[in-house]
Amino acid sequence: MILEIIRAMASEGYVLCMSTSIKDTTDSLFFRSATAADQPSCQRTRQSRRLLLRGGLRELSLSLRTRLLITLLLQELRDKGWRLVQTIELCRRLNDKSVFVFARAQPESSLHWCLSLHSKSVLRFVNAPSGMWLLDALRLVIAGGNYIHGRIKTERVFCAAYHHQVRDLRGPTLV
Repeated sequence: MILEIIRAMASEGYVLCMSTSIKDTTDSLFFRSATAADQPSCQRTRQSRRLLLRGGLRELSLSLRTRLLITLLLQELRDKGWRLVQTIELCRRLNDKSVFVFARAQPESSLHWCLSLHSKSVLRFVNAPSGMWLLDALRLVIAGGNYIHGRIKTERVFCAAYHHQVRDLRGPTLV
């Protein structure tokens, strides 16, 4: 599924920038765009009642805020001429986090966003651009995969993050 998501994002002009583990149990994928025209925003769509706008920062978990901070930091560093080369996981203990390796590069203004694998069945798009293309691409990937029987259990929009819970293989079939 991850490879399919990366391919779908590439077809929309987004490049996988890096992946890292911020907590002991989850990993995150960071994407960037060549155009700075797309700006993140929160919205409620009337076409689909499964997307909801939630209040704001008080509803964001610490892990979401951490991912948003890292995403915006990577975006700002790229604007200043620092390109992320690699991340290194030295240890997954609380006192040892990821190491980010940067190289000097031509300054480039681009939108960065993160795909966070929150838990066994939850995907979060942090700082992702607004618009239905992202959600449509996600639905296409999920619908094409037999590993989750093509079902999305819930979708929610938080400030700066789309939250998707997919059906667990052992769970009930909910649409």
